[in-house]
Amino acid sequence: MKKAILATLLALVSGIGAFAQDAANSSNMVSAPTNEMQSSNTVADAAVLPTSSNVVVAPADASSTPTVATATVAQRSTPVATQPTYTAYPPASAPMEHRFGAGLIIGEPTGASLKYWLNDLVAVDGAFGWSAHDHSTLYMHGDVLWHKFDLFDVPQGKLPLYFGVGGLVRFRDDGRDDNVGIRVPVGVSYMFDNLPLDVFAEIGPALDVAPDLHGEITGGVGIRFWF
Repeated sequence: MKKAILATLLALVSGIGAFAQDAANSSNMVSAPTNEMQSSNTVADAAVLPTSSNVVVAPADASSTPTVATATVAQRSTPVATQPTYTAYPPASAPMEHRFGAGLIIGEPTGASLKYWLNDLVAVDGAFGWSAHDHSTLYMHGDVLWHKFDLFDVPQGKLPLYFGVGGLVRFRDDGRDDNVGIRVPVGVSYMFDNLPLDVFAEIGPALDVAPDLHGEITGGVGIRFWF
């Protein structure tokens, strides 16, 4: 009796195992085509991608051309900035005439005034004559001057501001020691357009260093004719 029951149980277990194996095989056979279809779709999608990529790139290339052209037009239409040029009278490149001026000065000293342009901004000048100081017989000075032509706007001619540094000597009588000093002139000069003339006014603070140390004021007004 026991052997019959055991044989029946073994047969039942074997039948269940066989049924489970058949079910697993059936499941694998059904799922395989699904995987193949998915891989096929993936390949198809990959094959389509280059075509869509080309469609996107073409408009981008087409739009780049007008962008470059617009930038080129804007660049060509931009005005070129130029710096103003201020030319002295007379410029260094001018002929030798009108570079040397000679005239009169009234002040300290009262006498002759000379000036010579080294270039269009720098000149040397000098003056000699009578001094207003007591016990003085002759005064003379010489300076190096720099000019600024863009400070004063005048309808005609030119009106530069000038400044510089120089030295002075004052000869004295009655056995007194001569004065030697340093001066720093500042002035303005009006230069005519159609006439070789200029008129000027300047003040020159000075420091006498011999025979003793003391300050004074020099300068004056004058006119020069240019050769």
